[in-house]
Amino acid sequence: MSDKRSVDHPVSAQTISAALNRLNIRPSKGRGQNFLVSQSVVKRTVDALNPAPTDFVVEVGPGLGILTSELAKRAGQVVAIEIDERLALHLSFEYAGSMVTLLPADALTVESDAFLPERGDYLFAGNLPYSVGSAIVRRFLELPRPPRRMVFMIQKEVAERMAASPPKMSVLGISVQLYSHAVIAFDVPPSAFKPRPNVDSSVVVLNRRHVELLPQQEREDFFRVVHAGFHQKRKQLVNTLSTGLDLPKSAVAGWLQDAGVSPAQRAESIDLVTWIALYKSRPLP
Repeated sequence: MSDKRSVDHPVSAQTISAALNRLNIRPSKGRGQNFLVSQSVVKRTVDALNPAPTDFVVEVGPGLGILTSELAKRAGQVVAIEIDERLALHLSFEYAGSMVTLLPADALTVESDAFLPERGDYLFAGNLPYSVGSAIVRRFLELPRPPRRMVFMIQKEVAERMAASPPKMSVLGISVQLYSHAVIAFDVPPSAFKPRPNVDSSVVVLNRRHVELLPQQEREDFFRVVHAGFHQKRKQLVNTLSTGLDLPKSAVAGWLQDAGVSPAQRAESIDLVTWIALYKSRPLP
């Protein structure tokens, strides 16, 4: 591959509009096409990712390449996955001869062999569509080779659920935190995008856990317990777990008390470590 070069993209709402008109593209709400126009947000996002000159980065949803350009300046190699074939074709010309490779594909279904480096770890970056953002994050976390660090923009409400702690835990928070340490780096206002979304966004940082909390073969059973607890999250755990797992209420009450959890607690008040302890000590039907 050729030596790395950077491609600078001026960022403004006018520039974005002109580029979209030139490519005959109307932003799709269904695909969550809200294009970044804030260079400061781009730089803060890449700062949070902190790629080294030798790092391999997988970017999802490059759009018109604003974030891609900054990644190309600081990382060793970038593979950008873009579902819109017109944007992918445009960017493949923009970055011809650089260390950026465009992959026209759906990040939810593309085979990982198509974008993962042959060896070593990698980083993940992206401005994720609201409709499928959490599904993309979960998909990458659950890969046999997950990223070392993920930094991405997503709807603020979803970001808060990913990084939640008691008494505001969620199934999404547990599913993300099982694999990684999650923090919200900063919030992003609608004015940072063209067109403007109707909600605020946040940049989330996920650092992969070095120690596996549960073996892969146990995760399906673990989430069966978690989903049972959250099925009617406003109800007491003794009721939701009894109903969801088809266990006698008396057995569930004893199970919870033995684990140091009040039967009257709600699912949102239980942290990840306690959920794992509950799963491991569960009474079998």
